Amino acid sequence: ILYAQHITYADISKGDVERMNFEILGKSADNYLVYKEVKDKHRISVYDYSMELREDIPITALPKRDALLDLTFFNSNNHNYLLYQYQEGDIVYLKALTIEANGRILNEPVLLDTTMIAYKTDNKIYSIITSNDESKLLAFKINKKDRSLFRFTTKLFNEELQLISESRFSLPMEYKGDYLTGHSLTNNGDYAFVKYHRQPN
Repeated sequence: ILYAQHITYADISKGDVERMNFEILGKSADNYLVYKEVKDKHRISVYDYSMELREDIPITALPKRDALLDLTFFNSNNHNYLLYQYQEGDIVYLKALTIEANGRILNEPVLLDTTMIAYKTDNKIYSIITSNDESKLLAFKINKKDRSLFRFTTKLFNEELQLISESRFSLPMEYKGDYLTGHSLTNNGDYAFVKYHRQPN
């Protein structure tokens, strides 16, 4: 007699395609939530314990693809959040939507921050990192207009996306050779990263 794990697969639904963007949000109450995007149509697929599809919930609050700059998720101990940034005129907005355990979005988007820029961008302005215990989230942006002095702006939020603190600081950079990597957030809210210099050879 052999005892082993049991693996259950979800069937392919009609809306699933080969080049679909998706992210598994994980277990929420008695459901498993999966985000899916096909041709600028966003939805949350809700599965039961046996991976049977219960419902597809459309997400209608997001802007169109040409305005949407980035989309990511923050799964805290109590909530699932969809964070997105988009440009409208000369303003880039960072907003959040709360995803309920049943896959529905019941609240209006919550504004986390804005940035004024004088050009049309296709790249995200904000980067998002979370702590290992999923209790904190940090949104940061780096102004690189002056290549010799990077200007950081950070906003630290708790698991309810309530602002804990914000900061601004500058970091001298050598235009050719200095790089940043390894951005991380500790459980107590400290922001850390690595600055390194690469020689031409």
